[in-house]
Amino acid sequence: MTSLWLNGATIKNLRDERESWPSAGGLHLDGLQYEELTLHSVRTDADRGNNSLGREHPLKIEDRVEWLQLQPSSDQVEPQPWMQLAALLRAKGDEDGAKRILFELRRAQAKSANQTVRVWKIGFARLQQQPLWVLLPIALTTLLASCLFWCASARGAMAPTNKEAYLAWSTGAPLNTVYPRFNPFFYSLENDLPLVKFGLDDKWAPDQTYKPKD
Repeated sequence: MTSLWLNGATIKNLRDERESWPSAGGLHLDGLQYEELTLHSVRTDADRGNNSLGREHPLKIEDRVEWLQLQPSSDQVEPQPWMQLAALLRAKGDEDGAKRILFELRRAQAKSANQTVRVWKIGFARLQQQPLWVLLPIALTTLLASCLFWCASARGAMAPTNKEAYLAWSTGAPLNTVYPRFNPFFYSLENDLPLVKFGLDDKWAPDQTYKPKD
């Protein structure tokens, strides 16, 4: 089969086989609505003799993404076929699968943009699918900054901002017990996440008078 037109159709249970799928660019689905989507194995001789379909397969995201990508490039950017599949997955309780489908839609829509815009759009779509991924760059930045501030503190390059505390620190005297001790991890985290406050950001800063030792 080279082309299949299902535009605007309403089907209770759309059953198909991979072997019945049209060639790339030959699937037309805009406006298609269905309540169930079932993929079958190719029919055996016994199935044909019984006038029945082949074995049913569970609904797999990868199968149906591949199926939707058989649409012409101009149709792949249309939301309705993707949203229809996402709605079915949500109805089945597969929220992650629905998010994956929406990500694939955004990725298809980004293909027409230039390289820079495409990367940003795909990255944003990925964050919509997996919001917690935004924590990864924050964690990496915090870890790197913690190492840098630890080294700076070890070399005596991080100093109290309070005048009295600075005087005590610069002479090697112990700090007042109520003055917060420098912690490179929490200091970095407080700078990476402004809404998080540990009371270090305004109490410690790089020492402006610091001179590296030879």
